[in-house]
Amino acid sequence: MHHLLQIGLVEQDILKILKEKGIGDEDTNLDTLLVDDLGMDSLDMADLTNSLDEKFNMSISLETAEKWDTVRDVVNHVNNAIHS
Repeated sequence: MHHLLQIGLVEQDILKILKEKGIGDEDTNLDTLLVDDLGMDSLDMADLTNSLDEKFNMSISLETAEKWDTVRDVVNHVNNAIHS
């Protein structure tokens, strides 16, 4: 149960970061496509990785981030990094 709670918190934090950056909105969810739905480009992705690095105390390469298609991919990456 604690693991599921943690996943929910990470998801909320990532959605909040996207919204604060003006990239996401209240309709953004785990299945939202980063490029096709949110219009993210490489600068947005670099900005997102910097914010994630700060928030979760990790280091995410731009090469890794460019492989993400959906918000779910971001959440899964952060969760895997936290729990590894």
